[in-house]
Amino acid sequence: MARRLAGVKMQYLIVLCIGALSALAWAVWRLRVLRRALSAATAQQTVMNRFGSDWHWTQDAAFRFTGFEGATLARHHLVLDALRGKCRWELPGHEVFEADMAAHRACCERHEAFFDFEYGVEVPGMGQRWLVVSGYPVFDESGVFVGYRGLARDDTQRHVAERALRASEQRLAAILAGSPVPVFALDERGVVVAWNRGCELVMGVGAEAMIGSASPGVPFYGEDRPVLAHFVAGLKDMAELTTYYGDAVFAVETVPGALAAEGFFPGLGGQDRWLSFLAAPMCDASGRVIGAIETLQDVTERKQAEMLLHERNQVFRTLIDNIPAGVALVDQDLQLITWNAEWLRLLRLPPAMFATDGRSIEAVFRYLATRGDYGPGEVEGKVARRMARAGRFERHFEEWARRDGTILELRSSPLAAGGFVAVFTDVTARRRDQHLLEAKHRELEEAQRIAHIGSWRWELGAAEVDVSEEMARFLGAPDRGERITLRGCLRCLRGDDRVRLHRPLMALVRKGEPLDVMCQVQAAGRVRDVHLLGRAERDEGGRMVRVVGTAQDVTARREAERALSESEQKFHAIFNQTFQFIGLLSPDGILLEANQTSLDFAGVPAREVIGRPFADGPWWQGAPESRQRLVSAIKRAAAGQFERFETEHPAADGSTHFVDFSLKPVFDAMGRVTLLIPEGRDITSFKLTQAELHAGRQMFATIFDKSPVALALVSLAQQKILQVNAAWERVLAIPAMRAVDNDTVSLGLWEDASERLRFLDLVARTHRVDGFEARFHRGDGTRGMFEISSRVVVLNEQQVLLSSLVDVTEQHRVQEEVRALNATLEARVRQRTEELLQAKERLEQAMGQLVQSEKLASLGAVVAGVAHELNTPLGNALTVASALHAEVRECQRDAAEGGLTRTRFDEFMRTSQTAAELLERNIDRAARQINTFKQVAVDQTSERRREFDLRDIVDEALLTFAPRLARSPHRLTVDIPEGIRMDSYPGPLEQVLANLVTNALIHAFDDTTGGQMHLSATRERADEIVLSFEDNGRGMSAEVAAHVFDPFYTTRLGQGGSGLGLYIAYNFITGMLGGQVSLRTAPGEGAGFVVRLPRVAPEREVGAVLPANLLDAGAD
Repeated sequence: MARRLAGVKMQYLIVLCIGALSALAWAVWRLRVLRRALSAATAQQTVMNRFGSDWHWTQDAAFRFTGFEGATLARHHLVLDALRGKCRWELPGHEVFEADMAAHRACCERHEAFFDFEYGVEVPGMGQRWLVVSGYPVFDESGVFVGYRGLARDDTQRHVAERALRASEQRLAAILAGSPVPVFALDERGVVVAWNRGCELVMGVGAEAMIGSASPGVPFYGEDRPVLAHFVAGLKDMAELTTYYGDAVFAVETVPGALAAEGFFPGLGGQDRWLSFLAAPMCDASGRVIGAIETLQDVTERKQAEMLLHERNQVFRTLIDNIPAGVALVDQDLQLITWNAEWLRLLRLPPAMFATDGRSIEAVFRYLATRGDYGPGEVEGKVARRMARAGRFERHFEEWARRDGTILELRSSPLAAGGFVAVFTDVTARRRDQHLLEAKHRELEEAQRIAHIGSWRWELGAAEVDVSEEMARFLGAPDRGERITLRGCLRCLRGDDRVRLHRPLMALVRKGEPLDVMCQVQAAGRVRDVHLLGRAERDEGGRMVRVVGTAQDVTARREAERALSESEQKFHAIFNQTFQFIGLLSPDGILLEANQTSLDFAGVPAREVIGRPFADGPWWQGAPESRQRLVSAIKRAAAGQFERFETEHPAADGSTHFVDFSLKPVFDAMGRVTLLIPEGRDITSFKLTQAELHAGRQMFATIFDKSPVALALVSLAQQKILQVNAAWERVLAIPAMRAVDNDTVSLGLWEDASERLRFLDLVARTHRVDGFEARFHRGDGTRGMFEISSRVVVLNEQQVLLSSLVDVTEQHRVQEEVRALNATLEARVRQRTEELLQAKERLEQAMGQLVQSEKLASLGAVVAGVAHELNTPLGNALTVASALHAEVRECQRDAAEGGLTRTRFDEFMRTSQTAAELLERNIDRAARQINTFKQVAVDQTSERRREFDLRDIVDEALLTFAPRLARSPHRLTVDIPEGIRMDSYPGPLEQVLANLVTNALIHAFDDTTGGQMHLSATRERADEIVLSFEDNGRGMSAEVAAHVFDPFYTTRLGQGGSGLGLYIAYNFITGMLGGQVSLRTAPGEGAGFVVRLPRVAPEREVGAVLPANLLDAGAD
């Protein structure tokens, strides 16, 4: 039994051991699995730390940063050590909304996790950075909060990009709104969401009328029809596109989904316009079309230019087709642009060769080379050489002898825009004639000399240059084939040209660039204009070995060009400076030129009228009849007739001018009218003169007939009376019918024949007689004395004598009586003179008293100022003395009672010292003011001359006005620098300043509003001082300003104004002070007095300050 029990226990132990071993094995396996997972997680974390864009951060329990970890910090050079020990909301320069930062802080203080909190912070050395952080709270084993851990990433690039995007969107919106280019946009419903200022200007429809509208086509077409933006945005079926736009619409390759078109719109925005549209889709981020934007461009000028270009191309095409030579134009890509039939005929090219799109000049070269026109040899080599020469775009001349014996001359010239023009001429007959002539004469060499073309060649590195005979003649070396050094050639150039030639010559030698220079050569005592051409030649290896060129004497041509330029300048000078209106018209009435006189007359610049119909110009506006007459005249002149008529034209100033206008046709050699010359002469003055002459004649006739003076017209040649007026008939009692066509002798007018002869002699010698007295017989038998005045005038191309007769019979009788009265007149004159002298003395005495009273009034103002200024320091002194007296009595009482202590005595001494100092300062101030007022009183009551500083005198003079200005709302500012020394009379100068200030206070301002006065002084010259006194008061009218310096003239009579203040100031300034005064004023603009004084007053004679006669006011 015991053995069985022991066996059972053993079995039980074995089972337990096996179970324990199994559990241990499973635990070991699980531990290995966990270790592998941990290793993988650690590796993954390491990879994330190394390659991730986030980094780790930690904070302590006070939310202060304690550490930053992450490979991205080193990779992006982010150094955040400066943030350690600071809370996020305490970081310097943080950028975030205050409410967001407050909410984040509250979240942290609640120990809650947060995600994607974005804020800006200033990182030292890296500027402002934008961070996005997430974090979670960390607690210890006991649950106590110990800080935060989290992740952060640098989101600066995205933030900067978003900010730039917002700024770009704002700028785009501003550009769209303010752009002069018309732009509008539709949303996905077809509603207008943008209509900028450019659309408003072009369409004449405001944005307020279009924004929100679903009919953008109405302003364009006058009806509700789709625009290109509808099709681009998918709002309209593309199948309908051609229905509205025909073949004028096309896709824009550079903008996906965009369409463009052009159209003509009459009366759009007030004028006819050509518009170009471009509509492009607007897509969201997913590429879905959400609308369309359409831009407009006013291409009216381009369309007009294209039409003009088309017309010119037609003219050019006609010109080429009618040239007797073969012409071909090749562009810069060596493609044929155009050619004429003669070119095809001369080169014997089949027209079908150019029926396809290929028009390369290379195909022409290959065709001719294959046909053998270039001679025997390999075809491609010849083609390559000719293509290389054509690609240089140089001037080229070639004579081409073909197998059939014909000779073609080829001349090609480069075009300014690229490419070249080639002209082919069949010179077979010409060359045949030349060979015949060469057989008889050696004119080829002479022709070369006549052409003044020389050649030269310089082997690079050689010291000498090979020149032709003609070139040697240019350089002053007539021997043929002379070798001249390069330095010698350059010495022949003039100084400026030698410097100017250096750069292109170096470019030729070093870079192989062609040489094309105009220069002047001085040799053999003559200066020549030479056109110098040169090119570089290379060996088979492409190395530059020499330069060759030509030199052409273009002296005669340059002189002709200069003469032509001078002639054109003279023409334009005459054309623009003439007083007549001159221009040029095409036969259909288009204005080609207009001189400056006509443009100034109309008040328009040339660009507004040139190239437009002359009849629509401003000269004919407002004159429809004249304009219609002009249109008819242009048609007749275009047919070859000369037209001339008078018309009226409105000028730029609104006046109407009379113009003698003519149209003269200009014919070419074929008798066709090519130009019309409009010419106009302003005959307004002539018309006005004619009208004035007619009016003058009418006036003369009226004056002659109605004049109360007896007038007669007498023929000098026949001595017969031609015409008399009614007064002549009445004075001489002879009717006009009897007098006309008779002479004065037959009428028996002259009582004394010798007087008649003397009168006629005066007329013959001087052609005028004034106050000639003669005795005449009247028709009634009486006699009288007459005064005759006559002038020789021309009437109707005949010299006549215009005579006036004045009956002075009664005057002679009165003169006799006057002579009798002269004897008693002298005595009465003497008596009246004595009475006037006495009145004058009384008036001078009265005015002197008034002036003295005015000066006493000024002295009264000084006394008032003295009293006010002394009141303050003396009052202060009295107060201090009273206080000191009370303190002394109190101290004496304390001493008498035995209560005077050391402290009380020291306090008494300090108080006494302070009181003494106050008394001394106030009494000293009063003494200085008394001395100042004494000086002012001495200056103002005397005429003593002395040296002084102008600023001191002004301060002293204005000190008396301080009380008055303190009680008034008006203010006086002084701007006078120190150091302006004068040798003059301070008293009169102070009186002048006082009178100016007093005048402003009385007359310039109201009592209710504050006024401003300003006194300044400058030293414009060493010997002159300029004083300026201005106020902003009511100003003066022109009538008041004209009399402001007159005595007793005042606008406040009876209200405190005596009328002598400015008069006294004027006399002091212009008299004793030796200066000048001027006034600038206008109603409502204040008044300004400018006083110019010499720094040293002139010496004066001893006498009174004012002139003895006060009626001479204003005299210098």
